[in-house]
Amino acid sequence: MNKIFNFSAIILSLAAVILGCEKYVNDFEFDKKSPRLVVNAILHPDSIIKVNITSSKTYNPQREITYVNEAEVLIYEDDNPLPSPESIGNGYYIIENEHPTPGITYKIEVRADGFETAKATTKLPMPVDFSVTNRGIINKPVEDCPTCPPEKNAQYTLDLNLDNHTQWFGISVSFGAPVLDYLNATMDCIEVISTHDDGSEFIYDSCFQIYDTLGIEQENLDFHSNNRTIKFIKDWGDYVIDDYDYDNYADRAYCSTENESSSTLQFNMDISRNYRLEENQNREVEFVVNSYDESLFRFMYSLAQQEAVDGDPFAEKIQIYSNVENGLGIFGSLTPSSVKEELDPDFLRQ
Repeated sequence: MNKIFNFSAIILSLAAVILGCEKYVNDFEFDKKSPRLVVNAILHPDSIIKVNITSSKTYNPQREITYVNEAEVLIYEDDNPLPSPESIGNGYYIIENEHPTPGITYKIEVRADGFETAKATTKLPMPVDFSVTNRGIINKPVEDCPTCPPEKNAQYTLDLNLDNHTQWFGISVSFGAPVLDYLNATMDCIEVISTHDDGSEFIYDSCFQIYDTLGIEQENLDFHSNNRTIKFIKDWGDYVIDDYDYDNYADRAYCSTENESSSTLQFNMDISRNYRLEENQNREVEFVVNSYDESLFRFMYSLAQQEAVDGDPFAEKIQIYSNVENGLGIFGSLTPSSVKEELDPDFLRQ
């Protein structure tokens, strides 16, 4: 009997603690937050200007993210107004036949009922001039397989000219089908069967516009580099800063030369073999150097920092970088440059 009483007492005590904690948590008075405009755009010289606008999610009062389709969007090119962007739904606004120009400053203002006016600025960076040198092949042992024959890695050196004061850039090696440029809007219609109130059916055409925009991502080959300018990498879609060592490979390396005094940089890399190379129609790959504006680079770096502490409730809180005044989001830009190269047949034959 005493055991039953003691067990019941423990359960009641735990219930009191748990319910008390829940009540205590619910009694917290959170500051009420007004929703803000979230402005997201990455300007690219090979793509039309495309901006996404939503409202922020708030806890008190609870509001979900919503598309803002009736905003007034103003975009300026070196203080000269561009044509008004067209709303195409789902919070997207585009300016057809307008491609950003490197070296030019772009400003955006977004006005919508119930929100403060959001503003942001980006200067499209100049492209990085570079060449590919010192081609070769090295043998690397297979990890966790001492009896396996070594794998061949293609070794290259990129000579980068940073005379245009490039400070933030990303390096990748892409292959596969080329991306498409922007196509004009097309109308697509499908037959839809619906029902009248009396139960009879009728057929009508449901039509909508399709906007085909440039995709700036291609499939990349994994590579490794110990270059001192690397701040973080991208691997399997994640930004990583905390476990990049000699045994790890990345599909893009993000670099900063903020503290570098030289106007040139040598970037050595070892490219690992990818089974998709066998499916490629030719042996040609493309070395790509993306030059970023500071805001976009710091935004991606904050994502890498957040990834490093994800899942640790006691880690330092990471604030995702935003350059949008009176709002959230990122209004950034990048300019790519590329050099095509044919892979060594010995590397492909392994």
